[in-house]
Amino acid sequence: MNSQSIHTTIKKGFTLLEIVMVISLIGILMLAITKNLGNIFGKGTSTGAKSSLKAFKFAIDEFHEDTGVYPRSLAELYEKPSDPKISKLWKPASGYYLEQKSVETLDPWKKEYQYELTKGGAHPYELWSWGSKEGEDGKAEDKISIWDI
Repeated sequence: MNSQSIHTTIKKGFTLLEIVMVISLIGILMLAITKNLGNIFGKGTSTGAKSSLKAFKFAIDEFHEDTGVYPRSLAELYEKPSDPKISKLWKPASGYYLEQKSVETLDPWKKEYQYELTKGGAHPYELWSWGSKEGEDGKAEDKISIWDI
Protein backbone atom coordinates (compact mmCIF):
# COMPACT_ATOMS: atom_id res chain seq x y z
CA MET A 1 0.00 0.00 0.00
CA ASN A 2 1.33 3.17 -1.07
CA SER A 3 0.55 5.57 1.64
CA GLN A 4 0.51 9.11 0.84
CA SER A 5 1.56 11.16 3.72
CA ILE A 6 -0.32 14.24 4.37
CA HIS A 7 2.00 16.95 5.32
CA THR A 8 0.61 19.59 7.49
CA THR A 9 2.66 22.64 7.72
CA ILE A 10 2.65 24.58 10.89
CA LYS A 11 3.51 28.19 10.49
CA LYS A 12 5.68 29.61 13.18
CA GLY A 13 5.38 33.26 14.15
CA PHE A 14 2.65 35.83 14.53
CA THR A 15 0.21 37.21 12.04
CA LEU A 16 0.24 40.85 11.16
CA LEU A 17 -3.09 41.31 12.94
CA GLU A 18 -1.69 39.90 16.19
CA ILE A 19 1.35 42.16 16.03
CA VAL A 20 -0.80 45.24 15.40
CA MET A 21 -3.07 44.36 18.34
CA VAL A 22 -0.12 43.92 20.73
CA ILE A 23 1.47 47.19 19.64
CA SER A 24 -1.87 48.97 20.08
CA LEU A 25 -2.28 47.59 23.60
CA ILE A 26 1.25 48.64 24.53
CA GLY A 27 0.53 52.13 23.19
CA ILE A 28 -2.66 52.43 25.23
CA LEU A 29 -0.86 51.28 28.37
CA MET A 30 1.99 53.75 27.81
CA LEU A 31 -0.50 56.58 27.31
CA ALA A 32 -2.26 55.75 30.59
CA ILE A 33 1.04 55.52 32.48
CA THR A 34 2.46 58.81 31.18
CA LYS A 35 -0.81 60.63 31.88
CA ASN A 36 -0.77 59.43 35.50
CA LEU A 37 2.90 60.36 35.89
CA GLY A 38 2.12 63.84 34.58
CA ASN A 39 -0.60 64.23 37.20
CA ILE A 40 1.75 63.07 39.96
CA PHE A 41 4.54 65.47 38.95
CA GLY A 42 2.03 68.29 38.44
CA LYS A 43 0.85 67.89 42.03
CA GLY A 44 4.45 68.05 43.23
CA THR A 45 5.11 71.35 41.51
CA SER A 46 1.83 72.73 42.82
CA THR A 47 2.83 71.71 46.36
CA GLY A 48 6.19 73.46 45.95
CA ALA A 49 4.49 76.65 44.82
CA LYS A 50 2.12 76.52 47.80
CA SER A 51 5.04 76.12 50.20
CA SER A 52 6.80 79.15 48.72
CA LEU A 53 3.61 81.20 48.88
CA LYS A 54 3.24 80.33 52.58
CA ALA A 55 6.83 81.43 53.25
CA PHE A 56 6.19 84.72 51.45
CA LYS A 57 2.97 85.25 53.43
CA PHE A 58 4.77 84.68 56.73
CA ALA A 59 7.48 87.20 55.78
CA ILE A 60 4.90 89.74 54.55
CA ASP A 61 2.98 89.46 57.81
CA GLU A 62 6.18 89.91 59.84
CA PHE A 63 7.05 92.97 57.76
CA HIS A 64 3.59 94.38 58.49
CA GLU A 65 3.91 93.75 62.23
CA ASP A 66 7.19 95.67 62.38
CA THR A 67 6.44 98.54 60.02
CA GLY A 68 2.65 98.92 60.18
CA VAL A 69 2.40 98.72 56.37
CA TYR A 70 2.60 95.94 53.83
CA PRO A 71 5.59 95.84 51.48
CA ARG A 72 5.12 97.52 48.12
CA SER A 73 6.93 94.64 46.44
CA LEU A 74 8.41 91.28 47.36
CA ALA A 75 11.88 92.81 47.00
CA GLU A 76 11.31 94.75 50.25
CA LEU A 77 11.46 91.42 52.06
CA TYR A 78 15.09 90.96 50.89
CA GLU A 79 16.41 94.51 51.00
CA LYS A 80 15.74 97.56 53.11
CA PRO A 81 12.97 99.77 51.68
CA SER A 82 13.96 103.12 50.19
CA ASP A 83 11.24 104.96 52.15
CA PRO A 84 13.04 106.38 55.24
CA LYS A 85 9.98 106.06 57.51
CA ILE A 86 9.61 102.37 56.71
CA SER A 87 13.34 101.62 56.73
CA LYS A 88 13.62 102.92 60.32
CA LEU A 89 11.00 100.38 61.41
CA TRP A 90 12.42 97.61 59.23
CA LYS A 91 13.92 95.29 61.87
CA PRO A 92 13.84 91.65 60.87
CA ALA A 93 15.30 89.31 63.48
CA SER A 94 17.59 87.51 61.02
CA GLY A 95 18.67 90.56 59.00
CA TYR A 96 16.01 89.97 56.33
CA TYR A 97 12.37 89.06 56.47
CA LEU A 98 13.07 86.43 53.91
CA GLU A 99 16.46 85.28 52.73
CA GLN A 100 16.48 85.30 48.97
CA LYS A 101 18.14 81.88 48.94
CA SER A 102 15.56 80.26 51.22
CA VAL A 103 12.60 80.75 48.88
CA GLU A 104 12.71 80.88 45.12
CA THR A 105 11.40 84.09 43.61
CA LEU A 106 10.30 82.06 40.58
CA ASP A 107 7.55 79.48 40.84
CA PRO A 108 8.14 75.87 39.72
CA TRP A 109 7.08 76.88 36.19
CA LYS A 110 9.84 79.53 36.09
CA LYS A 111 7.43 82.46 36.29
CA GLU A 112 7.64 85.23 38.90
CA TYR A 113 5.31 85.06 41.86
CA GLN A 114 2.71 87.81 41.66
CA TYR A 115 2.14 90.28 44.50
CA GLU A 116 0.05 93.40 44.67
CA LEU A 117 -1.51 95.53 47.36
CA THR A 118 -5.29 95.73 47.23
CA LYS A 119 -7.52 98.53 48.41
CA GLY A 120 -10.93 97.72 49.77
CA GLY A 121 -10.69 94.04 48.92
CA ALA A 122 -11.28 91.06 51.13
CA HIS A 123 -7.53 90.88 51.81
CA PRO A 124 -4.89 93.62 52.17
CA TYR A 125 -2.80 92.07 49.39
CA GLU A 126 -2.87 89.39 46.74
CA LEU A 127 -0.10 86.85 46.38
CA TRP A 128 -0.29 84.14 43.74
CA SER A 129 1.27 81.98 41.05
CA TRP A 130 -0.38 81.50 37.68
CA GLY A 131 0.38 77.79 37.94
CA SER A 132 1.29 75.92 34.80
CA LYS A 133 -0.42 78.47 32.55
CA GLU A 134 1.47 81.17 30.69
CA GLY A 135 0.99 84.55 32.36
CA GLU A 136 -2.31 86.29 32.90
CA ASP A 137 -4.15 84.36 30.22
CA GLY A 138 -4.42 81.44 32.66
CA LYS A 139 -7.85 80.50 33.89
CA ALA A 140 -8.91 81.55 37.37
CA GLU A 141 -9.10 77.91 38.46
CA ASP A 142 -5.41 77.42 37.53
CA LYS A 143 -4.29 80.36 39.67
CA ILE A 144 -2.72 79.33 42.99
CA SER A 145 -3.55 82.07 45.49
CA ILE A 146 -2.29 82.29 49.06
CA TRP A 147 -5.88 82.85 50.14
CA ASP A 148 -7.01 79.52 48.62
CA ILE A 149 -4.40 77.36 50.30
